[in-house]
Amino acid sequence: MERIEMISQHLKFKENPLIKSYYLCNDNTLVISEYRNGCRVIMLNRTNALNSLVHDMILELKRLLLEYRDDRDVKLVMITSNSEKAFCAGGDLKNFSKLSLENPQGLNQFIRSEYSLDHIIHTYQKPIISVVDGIVMGGGVGLSLHCNYRIVTERSLWAMPENMIGYFPDVGSTHFLSRLKHIGLYLALTGARLKYQDSMLVNIGTHFIPSGQNLHSLLNQLQTSDFINSFDEIDQILNTHCQSKTEIESNQSDILQHGDLISTCFNWDHKSFVDIYSSLQRYAQETVNDLPTHQWISKLITILDQSCPTSLMVCFENLHKAIHLPMELAIIDEIRVGSRIGIREDMRIGIDRVLNKSQQVQKPYNPKHFTEVSNEFVQSFFDPLPIKGNELIYDPIKRYMVSADSI
Repeated sequence: MERIEMISQHLKFKENPLIKSYYLCNDNTLVISEYRNGCRVIMLNRTNALNSLVHDMILELKRLLLEYRDDRDVKLVMITSNSEKAFCAGGDLKNFSKLSLENPQGLNQFIRSEYSLDHIIHTYQKPIISVVDGIVMGGGVGLSLHCNYRIVTERSLWAMPENMIGYFPDVGSTHFLSRLKHIGLYLALTGARLKYQDSMLVNIGTHFIPSGQNLHSLLNQLQTSDFINSFDEIDQILNTHCQSKTEIESNQSDILQHGDLISTCFNWDHKSFVDIYSSLQRYAQETVNDLPTHQWISKLITILDQSCPTSLMVCFENLHKAIHLPMELAIIDEIRVGSRIGIREDMRIGIDRVLNKSQQVQKPYNPKHFTEVSNEFVQSFFDPLPIKGNELIYDPIKRYMVSADSI
């Protein structure tokens, strides 16, 4: 693949000149970068695929963020989308499945690059804002969740549905979700879709603002203000434009509506996923006369029945390990799990189920049921990788995570 280097277009204004840069790959503009008055805007632009991530896109995002991190003229970074529907729908499933089958080392390189990018965002010392005005799933969660500020709108829809494709919730989300305990288990295991009310409730979103002109005015002020030199000044601008959590109506919150059941069925003290599933089954029987609650629980059971059994068991264990770990060590566990679970036939089966939903006969997962997944098998996903270079390690000089054999 021939890479076409940066093409810069300078649009001159009397004040706060806007500089646009484009990163091209195979004649497609994957990422657009804008600079104005100390603010760098990185715009995801793979709109025909809901900004689903490919490796070249990840590498360019990483390059830009490292460049801006060390640029004294950059005071603020924003990550946005040029799509009307999505911030980022995650990784490109077709590409991921192809790598799994044909190039396992390439899959490891992909997730190493992705997790390294997520760690850069998580540890960014300059203010960094994600603007989630649409769908955000999987890899898109990694781009947004680790930012200092996470703006959501009424069009935001958040989910981590990786267990449905035979993979697992990753991109550093285990570090965040484990701290939510029972809610984190609920979100990770079921892939529940959160609207902005619930995103704000559990701090996935830090600020809410209506889409359209309100959002446009906020972003314009962030790009044109002469007074952005600290986090406090950004806080002041955001708080002026955005609604507080207390101002957001909570009657649309699934988490609040079903909070007691979530805390009971997904109790953090359960010893395994089997306990969670058994608890859901018990409450499904006990709520037969409460139709809305019964339907809600039955839907969760159906989702879990359709998910990959190995993924569910590994996901449960991963969150319980992550709660004791700093971000760097949580990512090391994720790279080990991802490199193994990502090359299993189960993941290719899961992706095929999602991409070809009309198939009447679907190939079963192996093992077929979570009761057949042993604890020894689950623990094996967390073992150190046999090739040192496939691991990630924090480089204190570069200040981000790199391949373990490069230090």
